[in-house]
Amino acid sequence: MAECLRVIDTGERPARYQIAFGQALIDRHRSGVGSDTLRFLSYPPSALVARDQPLYAEVAVDWCRGHGVAVARRLGGGATLYVGPGQLGWDLVVARHRLGARSLAANLAEVGGAIAAGLARLGVPAGFRAPGRIDCEGRRLGSLGGFFDGETAYFQGLLLIDLEPDEIMRLLTVPGQRLIRRRMAEAAARLVTLRNRCNGALPSAAVLRGALAGAVAGGLGLSPVPATADAEEEALAARLHDTVFGQDGFVDRVTLLQGGRTGTAARNHQGSALAVDITLGDGDPPEIAEAKFTGNYLVSPPDAFEVLAARLRGRPAAAGVAEIDRFFAEQPPELLVLRPDDVLAVVETAIARAWNRF
Repeated sequence: MAECLRVIDTGERPARYQIAFGQALIDRHRSGVGSDTLRFLSYPPSALVARDQPLYAEVAVDWCRGHGVAVARRLGGGATLYVGPGQLGWDLVVARHRLGARSLAANLAEVGGAIAAGLARLGVPAGFRAPGRIDCEGRRLGSLGGFFDGETAYFQGLLLIDLEPDEIMRLLTVPGQRLIRRRMAEAAARLVTLRNRCNGALPSAAVLRGALAGAVAGGLGLSPVPATADAEEEALAARLHDTVFGQDGFVDRVTLLQGGRTGTAARNHQGSALAVDITLGDGDPPEIAEAKFTGNYLVSPPDAFEVLAARLRGRPAAAGVAEIDRFFAEQPPELLVLRPDDVLAVVETAIARAWNRF
């Protein structure tokens, strides 16, 4: 008899609470208390920045707060997302040995392929597109990302059920009305919703969730079992929300470095973006006083660039690139799309620019 994949639905809750609940699932699974779980969820209108994105560079925060749109920060990397009742969210927390490969890229393809297979059961010709998209006839129907925490794998995604592209664009930081109109048109051309694809005849929520749960569980060699969230994980989620994820300090925590001895560099590669600010100290020769990595990228573990920044602090500026070489040799994170050479290039350029400010 197949082992079980617990399937729960936490409904619509505030965005910061939903993120805290995802962390609760990870923590309990990692500790051996929680089981493999697929969670369905939804959000009120909200803007979600990724783990390492500077909030005010990504989201029209004042507009959001003035119009009742929540602002939250996600657990993993990727692009800024608009979420709301017109989308179906899902989390998958599962033991890594359930997956057929050990790389994040391959696991994303496995899970994304299972989501697409669930949609195909409903007659929707969906497919996975690396690094983290669910496409339907060349247009984006959904997205997913993930990371590893020890032997626990965490994936989260969204499916576009029924929304208008201008809902998304109003929340993003877009300079100039002409650019707003152009980006709205581009967004509309790139997106498709389940309602669009089904000509308005949407499957019921129960049918959609059942098809997705069956496909995901089957892909893992598990049997889907409907369940409800238990009291312990609800309590842990509430604590995590109240102490971490629900706090403005957590949402606002990524800020860009400034100062007369700060150099900045950025690099874009196939839709992913990485930037670094390097501030040099007063020594002779100068040391790296501070380093901050930001951007739109997928990396596992998700704190990889925070760890790298900590290793750079206090190092002689001239040794910064060599420290990055050691980092990737000793404890290499898994980068999707970006490459170690991209990291080397932005740090080298940022150090040179900071040096030129002396």
